[in-house]
Amino acid sequence: HIMFSNRIVASSGITFLLMALAGCGGSGGSDAPATPNTPSATDQTTVGQITGFGSVYVNGIEFNTAGASYEVDDEMASDDDALAVGMVVKVEGSVNADGLTGPALKVEYDDDIEGVVEQLGPGADSTTKTFLVMSVTVIADANKTNFKSDDPNFSFETIAEWDVVEVSGDYGTDGSLYATFIEEQDADDNEYEAKGTVSKLNEGGGFDLTLRNDSILVVELAPGAKLPSVPIEVGQFVEVEGTIDAPAADPKTLTA
Repeated sequence: HIMFSNRIVASSGITFLLMALAGCGGSGGSDAPATPNTPSATDQTTVGQITGFGSVYVNGIEFNTAGASYEVDDEMASDDDALAVGMVVKVEGSVNADGLTGPALKVEYDDDIEGVVEQLGPGADSTTKTFLVMSVTVIADANKTNFKSDDPNFSFETIAEWDVVEVSGDYGTDGSLYATFIEEQDADDNEYEAKGTVSKLNEGGGFDLTLRNDSILVVELAPGAKLPSVPIEVGQFVEVEGTIDAPAADPKTLTA
């Protein structure tokens, strides 16, 4: 499965646009009552990690999600139960003049990468660990990364080599993915996902995909693969979903 990605990518420490417009007050005449200031809202798309619920809190803004639509991992969802703290989401809606609240029209989440944990080891200090997922370096932080699994014991302490994980976070200037959310997938799940830029077209319709850390993932097409409606070309930023038959032997070739 290959699709064009509309994910807004930000470097470490997500930046966002926050604008608030206040309505103008005035008076009609010498004996007319003053018109109070009327707060106005500004349409805005906000990208950031979820920090709390009771509405959805993203980048310090409390978004009211009543009536909002949800898209989680390319599938429609019904409510906030499909989300989790630490997920980096895109919220389409507006922000009130206070800069702290606003209604959400749509909440969209899509992981950055999904695959097998390899070369798990200690990080720069005792609170971090590093590992590879399809050659992308992932950094987990005991104090900043949120973990989710059907197994209640899955955590920073217990993540292990060959676990299948879905990762969301921020890419640093060093090309590493600083994880804010890691979800353990079923151990039998061999369907993986990556995003990157098409850097070379290969025979058979496949291509080389350059990931954010400049590593190369070779993408081959399975019979009947779902493709974009326009031809794949060098320079396109795409999302690829597929399988890796032998992750330990050949983690850099994915069949879409």
